[in-house]
Amino acid sequence: MAVDKYKAVTFDPTNPAEGVFTDLPAEIYHSANAVSKSLLWEFHEASTPLHFKHRKKKEATADMEFGTVAHCAILQPDLLHAAYHLRPETYEAEIRGKLVTKPWHGSSDTCKVWIASHQDRPVMTQEQLNKLPMIRERMLALPEFGSALKTGQTEVSFFKRDEETGLMLKCRCDLVANTTDNQTWIFDPKKVQPGEANERDFGKSCATFGYHVQMMSYLAITGASRFVFVPFDDSEPFDACQFELDQDAQNAGYQEWRRLLLAYAKCVKEDRWPGYLSGVRKIALPKWAGR
Repeated sequence: MAVDKYKAVTFDPTNPAEGVFTDLPAEIYHSANAVSKSLLWEFHEASTPLHFKHRKKKEATADMEFGTVAHCAILQPDLLHAAYHLRPETYEAEIRGKLVTKPWHGSSDTCKVWIASHQDRPVMTQEQLNKLPMIRERMLALPEFGSALKTGQTEVSFFKRDEETGLMLKCRCDLVANTTDNQTWIFDPKKVQPGEANERDFGKSCATFGYHVQMMSYLAITGASRFVFVPFDDSEPFDACQFELDQDAQNAGYQEWRRLLLAYAKCVKEDRWPGYLSGVRKIALPKWAGR
């Protein structure tokens, strides 16, 4: 299902059809009635299926919002101006009947009101925005990623029916590019803390956040040949690199993806979301308690 081989013409988020969508707004993609890796990972992290069903929407942190804006700066710089609100450096306050200009302070009522009225987009400071050109410049210097960004397509949404479960699956690829030898590569930028794009730390992130599951689900849904993670520092020295998971990690990712998908599909099919196990059970103290 490579980008240049098949494109769906229309899209109904309540009943999406199989296809590749190159211009689907992010909010429509996220609202589409289909199973994503993110949903399966929430299912995985919940204490029980019952707790997953009653989960609350997670609020985006400031770190997550910067990552969202950085992605836009890297992948779609033409849309960056509409991706955020610039937070003022100062605000006006009345002191003894006179208006004075004060440095921005998040605890002031005026600043709180401003923040509350700008919730539709991430709020950025000028200091944060100043980082974006340096992040993008370093990313473009990576030969494979830089070349793909020139010829490929960004923010591509894929939908595919899973034969075993009957569920509609979805994924949204940051960057998809076709090579001269007719291979399709997916590139996925990941913001990290400075210095954490080494093999050890990023390997831990892959296990913690299920990047191995993401990789294998994306490859299965899209039919792409390769999946490359592109971790980048979110501040100085603004370094970046590229990783592919080895065969053992790929095998583990595929098995975990199928396990989660089958478990989720069973809950959906039976409309049964079990909670804690019943009966009286024995538990042990954690190993650290014995030390």
